[in-house]
Amino acid sequence: MFQVFQGQIQIENIHNFNYLYIPIGAKINFFKFYLLPEIGVGINVSNRIKQLRTYPILSEEKHLQILPLDSEKFNALTIPVMLSIGTDFKLDDYSFSTGLKGSYGLNQVAKDPVRNDHYVGIGLILAMNL
Repeated sequence: MFQVFQGQIQIENIHNFNYLYIPIGAKINFFKFYLLPEIGVGINVSNRIKQLRTYPILSEEKHLQILPLDSEKFNALTIPVMLSIGTDFKLDDYSFSTGLKGSYGLNQVAKDPVRNDHYVGIGLILAMNL
């Protein structure tokens, strides 16, 4: 006999903490490569959560909801450190940079409740130099 249990929901939460970042750094050249350490201040501009609800037993129907988070529970300032490793190259009359960038937050994002939520990130760089 097949039974359907009402109310079973799969919920996925994605937290977004958005900061405007003001960096200070020094570019160190090694032959064709560069190393760019940076430190700065990040100012919180918004906090939100994307909530994806799926009802797996009844159907594969999904509901996406974007909710604001209580800004008083999060630090207004953050101190990120970043490290970039890459190379510069020319294409016609234009100069470009490419490489990898990693980041780490020295302080925690949340004030209340206190938890270990230092952010970490890595990404690719492709930039046109002015």
